[in-house]
Amino acid sequence: IMGTDHGAFVCHAKSRTMKAITGPISVLTSFFDNQNRYMWFGSFHDGIKVYDTRNWKEIILPALADLPRLPVRSIEQMNASTLLFGFDGAGVYASLRNGKAAWLLFNAEDETNNALHGNGIYCIRTDSFGDIWMGSYSGGIDMAIPTGHLMEIVQHEYLNEQSLVNSCVNCVLEDNAGNVWYATDRGVSVQNKETGEWHHSLYNKVALTLCPSRDGGVLVGMQFYL
Repeated sequence: IMGTDHGAFVCHAKSRTMKAITGPISVLTSFFDNQNRYMWFGSFHDGIKVYDTRNWKEIILPALADLPRLPVRSIEQMNASTLLFGFDGAGVYASLRNGKAAWLLFNAEDETNNALHGNGIYCIRTDSFGDIWMGSYSGGIDMAIPTGHLMEIVQHEYLNEQSLVNSCVNCVLEDNAGNVWYATDRGVSVQNKETGEWHHSLYNKVALTLCPSRDGGVLVGMQFYL
C-alpha cells in the first residue's frame, strides 16, 4: 500500500499495477488495525479516513468528524482499545478503535492539564512499558507515562490499627494472592488485596526481609533470627 498526494494505492508487484483504494486525499501516514482489519489513513486536510481492507469500503466513524482539519502526521496504538493521532498544529488526540469516541489528549496550550512543548506532532511511539513518546517540530521530545491510579502514600497513622504498623519500612513483598506484606522496624503488616484491611504480626520486632516460601507462605528475616 502506498500513500500519495492523490490518495492511497494498492501496488501489485507481480502485475506491476496500482489500484486506488481511497478518494483523492493527500495521505501522510497510515496504521493497519489487525484487530478488525481496518486501515487508518491520516491526511493533510481531510482528517482521518478508515477503510475495511476486506473490501476497501470506507467506514464512516462519526466521532472522527470533530477532529481538527489539520495534517495528521502520526497514528499509533496506545493500548487494546485506543489509538493516538499526532496533529501538525493541534497536539495529540485519542480515539477508541471502534470510532465511537475521540478526544484531545495533549497539547501545548495545557487545555488538558497535560502540556506539550510543541503542538506540531510529527511522530508518536509507545514503548513496552506503555509510555508515550511524542516528537514535535519545534518542542523536541515529550514523554507521557500513563497511570491507572493516583499515587498512594502508605504510612503509620497514630492509634489507627488499619494502617501500617510502623513507617520505617525495610522490605515490601506481594504474595501469590496479591496481598502486600511490609517488613518494618516494629513488626510485619499485611494489607489484604480484596478488602483493603490490615493485619499485623511480630509486634515490636525488627523485620528486615521478606521471602516467599514454596508452600505459599512468607518467610520473615528478623534482626537477630528468622
